[in-house]
Order: sequence, then structure tokens, then C-alpha cells
Amino acid sequence: MGNLKNIFNKKPTATPPPKNKKIIAHYHIDAQAILKPYKDLKTSFISGEAVTNALYNLGIEAELLKINASCTLNRYDFHIINPLDINKLERIKKPLQAILKSKIFFTLGEFKSDFSLYMEASPRQLVPFSFCNPQGNKTLSPVIGINTNNEKVIIDFNKCPHVLIAGSTGSGKSCLLNALISSLLLNNEPYKFRLRLFDPKRVEFSAYSALSAPKPYLREPQAKIINDVNESIQELATICQEIESRYNIFELNKVKNIDEYNKLIDQPLPHEFIIIDELADLMLVSRYEVESYLVRIAQIGRACGYHLILATQRPTVNVITGLIKANITTRIALQVVSVRDSVTILDHKGAEQLLGQGDAIIKYPYQVEEVRFQTAYISDSEIKNLVEWWANFDDYEEQDI
Repeated sequence: MGNLKNIFNKKPTATPPPKNKKIIAHYHIDAQAILKPYKDLKTSFISGEAVTNALYNLGIEAELLKINASCTLNRYDFHIINPLDINKLERIKKPLQAILKSKIFFTLGEFKSDFSLYMEASPRQLVPFSFCNPQGNKTLSPVIGINTNNEKVIIDFNKCPHVLIAGSTGSGKSCLLNALISSLLLNNEPYKFRLRLFDPKRVEFSAYSALSAPKPYLREPQAKIINDVNESIQELATICQEIESRYNIFELNKVKNIDEYNKLIDQPLPHEFIIIDELADLMLVSRYEVESYLVRIAQIGRACGYHLILATQRPTVNVITGLIKANITTRIALQVVSVRDSVTILDHKGAEQLLGQGDAIIKYPYQVEEVRFQTAYISDSEIKNLVEWWANFDDYEEQDI
């Protein structure tokens, strides 16, 4: 297609090969050496007969339809005999919890006479990262946990280009971000994507600092970590300029998106994942400036491979503004403090009843039904092994052009 202009107006960070040479990397990763082996997940639940009898003793006659048991949460689907009794569910919640000796909550079904009862599994088990992420998923669709049917929960960034995450302290927000980043690192070659990690608290993303070193076989370092708040705002402005530059390149080559463009060149452009761990810290410094940059990236970044992942522990309207919500339709809610916070992130109550420690609800833009899931847990040692693998990777060679 002729001489293509460089996307980024800055000097390369790694020493380029000679003009008559090109670098070929032989990407491979040994997941078994990096991740801890997992044991089979066990499910434990109270019998459906016992739950039905408990409801009957509290004045609600219902027919059990189905039980979905998982390692963290069990779901009992009921058809209520007298539809008028559906209004009694919230009133019997506390006495029912005392009878069953477990945390519960109700959700209404598609029909007014149906409802589901969710009950915490006892004992509750963590979901190992190695269980959710067997090696071989070579797409930019990270696996972040398992749902109540023990099925994998995936974020497909082709359908969900941007994600909004909210959860109070201790709800599992950091665990979710680590699972997402680690799934990308485990299942994709480094040239396919790049990480921009905004870490105002200076502790959440320090484990990935080794990935910021330049590599001769990569266009840019695998990750860039930004800690300073003012520098973060400058970086968001730079990202907006990069997006405009990519669109200029697409226009010159008569293509619409990054996938079409990458078919034309030998060294494909990477997808850029912009992950902000605490959005509130940036909004406190310069709310309107940060909001304008984030909205701009969310509006035009999808086609050229830029993906926003915003996380906060304070899901208030001053942090998650109406414009941000309107442009980021994929939402993940972990346990929050109040009903108001739940309404801010999900547009309805429910997140305040989550169990914490990775219990979450994801709201997809392409389906009506929300998904309850348990976040995959990856230990610090596994993250360290994974980062060191790519940081020390040197299986490449120079070839004559």
C-alpha cells in the first residue's frame, strides 16, 4: 500500500533492527509452569426440599423448578402458587436467612409468578485463575470468572469495547482487574495489545512494571504505568491525539477499522487497553477535562483499537457522570455500600446485596439479562511468574529482508 506513515510522532523506545533485517519472534508460553494447578471445584447446597419447606413455614407456597449449584453461589428457581405472595418475599428475607443460616436474596423472574432465590454456598470457594483460563484462547476476550452455572464469563472487546467497574473496598475490584490483565497476557502474543495502566495509588499495578522495558521485537513496550495524576491527564490527551492519527492512517488506506488495516501490513497495530484503577482520583483534580478526554476516547476509540476500563470504589454521580455512563454500556458491579451506588452503576438496586470477595454482576450491552458471577482469583506469585515470563522472553531472531 505504499509507504505508511508512523502512527506515533515520537522516537522508538527500542533499538530498531538494521534496514536490511527484520526481527521474528517465536512466541510461546508455558502455562503449567506459571500457574498453580487447581483442584476440582466442589459444590455444596441445601436440598431443595428444605428450602421449599422453609418458605412454606413462612407463608409462601412455591414449586421448585430447578437448582443451579456452583462453588460460591447456589440458585433456586421457584414458581409461586399464589401470585399475590410475591410481595411477601422481602418481608420474609431475614427470618428465612435465620432458618437457612446463610445469606440470601431474591430476584423476580420473567413472569410475575416466578422468582429465584440466591444463597451463598457453604463453605464458599475461591475460583482459581487456572480453572478459568486454560491456555489456548487466542483472542482479545479475557475470561474473568464463572457464573452460577459454572460457565466462563468473558468480556468480548469486539462487542464490549469499554467497561465500567465499581465496587467498595474489599469487594474484589483489584482481583478482577488482575484477572483481566493476566488473561490477556496468558492467552495473547505481546504484539497484539498494549497496556496503559493508570495507578494513582501507586500499589495496584506495580507488579507489571517489568513489562515497561523496551523489547526489540515490539513496536512499543508491552505496558506503560502512570502514577502521577497530572501526568495521567497529559497521557489521556496524548491518547486522543493517537486516535486521531490512527484515523488519518485509516483514511489514507481506505479502511474502516484496525482489523482491516492490520491485514494490509506485516507488523500489525496493537490494541490499546487503557485501565484506570481509581477514576475518582483523576476526577478530583480536573473533572471536566478528564471527563472530556474519557468521553472522546469512548466515542471514537473502538474502531481503532482503544479500549477503556474504568474502575472506582466511589460510584457517585460526580465520578461516574451521565456522559461517561452513556458511552460505556458494559458495567460490572461488585459489592457497594448503598442502594444509591448500585443505581449509579447498574441503574437499579441489587449490587448492595452482593456477598463481597469477588461476587459480581455484569451488565452486557447486547443482552437484557444480567449475569451473576464469581471473579477468578490469581495469586501474587502467579502474576509475578507471568510477568517475568514475558519480561525475560528472548526467543527471537533477525532475518534478512
